Amino acid sequence: MKKSKRSLLKLRSNHRLRKHRQKKTGAPPGTLHYVGEQYVEEMRFHITHFTPDKIEHTEIDEPEEMRPYLESEGIVWLRVHGLHEVDQIQEIGKIFDLHPLLMEDILNTGQRPKTDDYDDHLYHVMRLLFFNDAKNETYSEQLSLVYGENFLITFQESDFVYFQNVRNRLEKKESRLRNSGTDYLSYVIIDTVVDYYLHVMERFGERVIQIEYEVLDDPDEEVLTQVHNLRRELLELRKTIAPSRDLLNNLLRLEHSLLHEENRIYYEDVYDHTMLIMDAIQNNRDMLVGSFDTYMSNVSNRMNEVMKVLTIIATIFIPLTFIAGIYGMNFDTESPYNMPELSAYYGYPITMGLMLIVAIIMVIYFKRKDWM
Repeated sequence: MKKSKRSLLKLRSNHRLRKHRQKKTGAPPGTLHYVGEQYVEEMRFHITHFTPDKIEHTEIDEPEEMRPYLESEGIVWLRVHGLHEVDQIQEIGKIFDLHPLLMEDILNTGQRPKTDDYDDHLYHVMRLLFFNDAKNETYSEQLSLVYGENFLITFQESDFVYFQNVRNRLEKKESRLRNSGTDYLSYVIIDTVVDYYLHVMERFGERVIQIEYEVLDDPDEEVLTQVHNLRRELLELRKTIAPSRDLLNNLLRLEHSLLHEENRIYYEDVYDHTMLIMDAIQNNRDMLVGSFDTYMSNVSNRMNEVMKVLTIIATIFIPLTFIAGIYGMNFDTESPYNMPELSAYYGYPITMGLMLIVAIIMVIYFKRKDWM
């Protein structure tokens, strides 16, 4: 059977990722090598520079162009889209004095969500989730978030505008976001990521409910395939969201000068959201297991119904076969122990009628016993 185009693309993608990892194997710690897919043709750099009184958005061509913003008052939020140009990423690391291991993690897009403490800045890794309505599928990419006293950097693989709502909140002068530090901005970004998790889980739950209806209505092999695909997708979601929950839990316990005590309550709120999502994952898992059991039960019931009909038919034909067997022995009609009905003029129709009567009586008996 031929593989689908999607499966072939996935195999090619996995093959390219393996090649990237093979090139990196054995390299010294801190060696920068991009491990991932190239989603954009050119890297893009967006800067949002804000103070309580003003805000400025701009796009730059080279990381070096952002030095004046760092030297001025206020907070700088740099959004990097695309990670395939290692030299540019390395230049950002030099400007912000980022640790080589941190830079290595940014370029290795298979990182597990985590938090790393580098004294004067913090580093978070999370997975961004997207739901494609056209294909009814979930996609993910890595988000790296680094922030210090007056800067915050987000690294994305694609150019998807994920944090437009954060920019909209920054536009409001009275917003708490405009008057707080980078830890609060970090919270808002993480909260946005978790909100997308909620959205994805809502859509996933709708798909699970739809599968339940299909299993109960008319189960077939295609429905079983969808159940298996959803279980596999749910496992991937759990692998994404469970470490993000642990990230927030560790962050709540972390003592760091960048984390202000008055903002911890907000991180606790996001942590609670991840717990709700994990509960939803468990519920969806139970529903999928139930759908699979229902499918197998329906298939078994249908098989039992078929076997029941065949058994009834076979049972009806047992006495008929017995009668036909007796009159098929072809005894000599001139023998003293002959079967006189063999030479009877109406012997054949009488025998056929007898067989029909026996069959009817058995059918009536089966119906009275509620066997058919």
